[in-house]
Amino acid sequence: IIVPETFAPGFLDRGILFACHGGMIVNAINVDSQMASGGTYTISNLPGGTPMLPLPRAFYGIEAIGWSSGNPANRAIAMPRFVDLRTVDATDVDLNMSMLP
Repeated sequence: IIVPETFAPGFLDRGILFACHGGMIVNAINVDSQMASGGTYTISNLPGGTPMLPLPRAFYGIEAIGWSSGNPANRAIAMPRFVDLRTVDATDVDLNMSMLP
C-alpha cells in the first residue's frame, strides 16, 4: 500500500501509520520523517491477491495519528480509508488529517 503525503509537512513531526484488518492492527510504521518533510509512505507485507489468484476478505483499514513533539497540543488523526487487496496492490490511498481539539 502506498500513501502519498497530504499532511501539512512541518506542522506535525511525529506519526504512526496503521493497517488494520478485522479490528486488529496488523502493521504499524513510524512516519516521523515523512510527517516532518513530506513524502510517501509504503506499508508492505500485507497479504493480498492477484487477478489470477484472488484472496477473499483482503480488506484493510488504513489510519494515521500525528503530533508535534514541540507542542503536544498539536495533534491530528486521519479518518480510516479502506483498501481492497483481493486482486491488486493499492496505491495513492489519500489520508486527510483532522486536528483534534
